[in-house]
Amino acid sequence: MNINDIPSELLLHILSYVPQSDLFTNIDQVCDLWKQLAFTSCLWKHVDYTEIYGDYSNAFGHMRRIQNFVKSLTITPGHIIDFFGFQRKLQFVNLKSLDVSDKLVVSEVFFDKIIQRCPNLEKIKFISDSRFNMGHCLEKLKGLNLTELDIGYFYGTRTLDDELISLLRKQPDLTKLALRGWNTLKDSSIASILNDFTNLNSFYLFNGQTSNDAFMVSEGDLPLAELTIHSNLLDDEGLQNITERTKILKLLNIEQSRGITDCGMVQVTQNCPRLENISFGNTYPSNSENLSNRTLFAVAENCRLLKCLSTIGCRNIDDDGIIAIAKSCRHLTFLTLNGCTELRDESLFAIGENCHYLREVDFSNCFNITFSGVYFLIKSCPHLYSLILSFCTGISHANLGESSKLINDNIIISESHSHLKELILRSCTHITKEAVLILIDMCPDLRKLSLSNCLSDCDDDFLCRVFEACQFVTNYKVYNKMIRRQNYNRTDPYSPR
Repeated sequence: MNINDIPSELLLHILSYVPQSDLFTNIDQVCDLWKQLAFTSCLWKHVDYTEIYGDYSNAFGHMRRIQNFVKSLTITPGHIIDFFGFQRKLQFVNLKSLDVSDKLVVSEVFFDKIIQRCPNLEKIKFISDSRFNMGHCLEKLKGLNLTELDIGYFYGTRTLDDELISLLRKQPDLTKLALRGWNTLKDSSIASILNDFTNLNSFYLFNGQTSNDAFMVSEGDLPLAELTIHSNLLDDEGLQNITERTKILKLLNIEQSRGITDCGMVQVTQNCPRLENISFGNTYPSNSENLSNRTLFAVAENCRLLKCLSTIGCRNIDDDGIIAIAKSCRHLTFLTLNGCTELRDESLFAIGENCHYLREVDFSNCFNITFSGVYFLIKSCPHLYSLILSFCTGISHANLGESSKLINDNIIISESHSHLKELILRSCTHITKEAVLILIDMCPDLRKLSLSNCLSDCDDDFLCRVFEACQFVTNYKVYNKMIRRQNYNRTDPYSPR
């Protein structure tokens, strides 16, 4: 049977799993039918320019053919200028979502042209440059019916509170609002946004100057399900006030808000028992010293629905807190404990025993965990997708006898191999080649491996064995060198031995 005898519907289903970059560059080399199918509308609903086109000069011609299919577009400022230039005729009439992934520097006339050529936009995200006329932008956006608005205004000194509020009043269907920067925004304006725009269910505020006053105006309940506040001036009082009014909150992110203590977090867990996603801590550990096991004990007691937990730089959290979380929050899928330096293998044992739905884990800068804990975690969590262990200098030689005993002494829910796709061991400076080989042998589905700043004395046999164990890895970094599969293929008589 010829593959082209397969029904077109089935071929389209197959092509839906092909990366869009290959649909653009390589599919025409298969046959004319596949080339024709590669322009089917269902394959181009979501487009990320940089992932698909790179530096290809004929990107515009391809985009012109699919412009009516695209509903979501992520693009850099440079490319958006190329696409929407005055000599171009692109018209994204069905585009619903536009994400400009860096600082946007365009004239007022050009911004008008973008809005004109995307008349049905419902979601827009961009960061303004200092030369960008934000006032004009806010006025122009009034012509759209937005459901999501994400604006970065980091460089402006002009106060635009009235213009922003005026825009929001024109958006009755707006449910998600993100304000990044906006250091000129007054607390009273933030309070007005929270109190007056009752359709908002997601509010993101990255503004280091927002104080408690922004959250202490009204006593009415708020319908927010997601709340992110990054502010140096927010403390327990403001946090308590806002969470008392958001009883249905599912996501709370207060990272970098260094005024928060255990007292505030305990109150949060009592006010918002439906929380599924909690992030706190600070990239500067000295700013996280007021958060400890007490917070985790409260989360374990009151937030049993928790799925995602991130505690960055919390040096006063130790195994007792993580064990409590693991035993109470068994549906965890995402866990970041980066910089929790007091954690030991006992935390990994508890997580492996209880949290079998984990998908992504980050233990970076946890200096006291060892090979035994990592081995146990991989064995115990077959659904684990990503494991990041950067700067975990306690991981060294393979204590395989001790690790196997731990496995035998505990219940493992699955005998299938690990499905880990990403293993990052960057700057694990004490890890041995034997330990690496044991770990990757457990992970035949691995796609991404990093041994950057590790193993400066690798021989060719080790490099080949890594590729033999990881059939889907095409390259990986060891110490300061990128190792590529084509250079270490044992079947090639000219390859290293």
